[in-house]
Amino acid sequence: MSQTSIPPALRREVAAKSLYQCSYCLTPERVVGALFTVDHIVPELLGGATTLDNLCLACWDRRFDSYRPGDSQRLEA
Repeated sequence: MSQTSIPPALRREVAAKSLYQCSYCLTPERVVGALFTVDHIVPELLGGATTLDNLCLACWDRRFDSYRPGDSQRLEA
């Protein structure tokens, strides 16, 4: 879970960059009918910044089911 609050304007930029779909499974946000979460590509705990280039849109299923190579451990929320 993010340690940093994502400002609404940045969340809108991330959603637009991700074409309003999950960056992992490509499901459109409009199909799910709920706002997706913003995910750090490189987790904050591993030094990832809260910047547009390190953020992506993720559906809740993929957000908590994702494991990215290079993570030192799976982070449970």
